[in-house]
Amino acid sequence: EDTRARARKGCNSKGRKGVCEPPGYPPSYVAARKKYGTVGSNKTLNYGGDCGNFVATVIRASGADPKYPVSGTDTQISYLEKSSKWQEITHKRNIKNLEPGDVFIVRRYDLDKGHTYIYIGGGKKAQAAMGDQMPWYGGSVNWTEWNKQYRVFRLVKK
Repeated sequence: EDTRARARKGCNSKGRKGVCEPPGYPPSYVAARKKYGTVGSNKTLNYGGDCGNFVATVIRASGADPKYPVSGTDTQISYLEKSSKWQEITHKRNIKNLEPGDVFIVRRYDLDKGHTYIYIGGGKKAQAAMGDQMPWYGGSVNWTEWNKQYRVFRLVKK
């Protein structure tokens, strides 16, 4: 049984037809997903979202980039590479080169998987995962996960 199936079992679909948030999701996050358009028409977005959906919700809700793609690491990487609002930074795997708000993102085509999260400072990150793993913060940045292929993007300051 996958995490989405477990999440669906615990959901009580109220409001939008077919949209359901797993129990325990903070009401402020549920409201932000609805307000900033990060609840979508596919199952990943409807059943608690995923890492990309979490990052998009935070970026859109903060006003930093209202056009940040809702989900999908492929789509988000392409957007980050092409957008004049973002620049890839050279981090040299050193926490001192990071700033709160930096977006970590990776796409492993050999595994057909990806992940993204937001650096919050102090060596810590905020993230979510598909299905019933609600957003959480405080985990440490791990330079070795995902075969050291994380890329880091920073919002360009005006």
